[in-house]
Amino acid sequence: TATVTAPTVEKTDWARIAKTVWLAGAAALGLVFLAVNLRFGKKLRRSRERVEETDACLPVYESGETDTPCLFGVAKPSIYVTPDTRTEAETLRYALAHEQTHYRHGDNLWAVLRGVCLALHWYNPLVWCGAFPPRRGAGLRRGDHPPHRRERARRLRPHADPHDL
Repeated sequence: TATVTAPTVEKTDWARIAKTVWLAGAAALGLVFLAVNLRFGKKLRRSRERVEETDACLPVYESGETDTPCLFGVAKPSIYVTPDTRTEAETLRYALAHEQTHYRHGDNLWAVLRGVCLALHWYNPLVWCGAFPPRRGAGLRRGDHPPHRRERARRLRPHADPHDL
C-alpha cells in the first residue's frame, strides 16, 4: 500500500509582513522629511543675504525663499526674514523677537522630534492630529487679540489668510 501525504501549506507570517510594511513606511516617510528639509535649507542658503544691523542671539539672513520669517536649522540655527520684513524696522524687531522665542523654547529641536514621531507612527491618525493641531481655536481666538496685535500679525504675515490672524 502506498501512503499519501497531504501537501504542506506554509503559514503566512503576518507579524513579519506587518513589521516589513511598518519599517518601509517609516523609512519612506523619514526620507521624505529629510529630503524636504535638505532642499528647503539649500534654497535658503543659496538665496540668503546676511542682516548685520540686529542684536539677535542667532545669525539673521534675508531670503526671498520663505513667505514669512522663520527659524531654520538644528546644528547651526538661523533666523530668516523676508525682504518686506527687513525694510520695516518695527516689523523686523517683532519678527526677530518672535523667532528668538521659538529658539529659546527649542522649537527647532521639537520639530525634529515631531518628524521622528510621525515617521515611526505614520499609520496612526492620532499622531498626525497631535503633530499638526488646528490653528483656529487654539489659544486665543482671532477676535480675542487686541487690535494692535492683529495689525502686527498682518505686517509679519502679509500673505496669510486674514481669518487666521
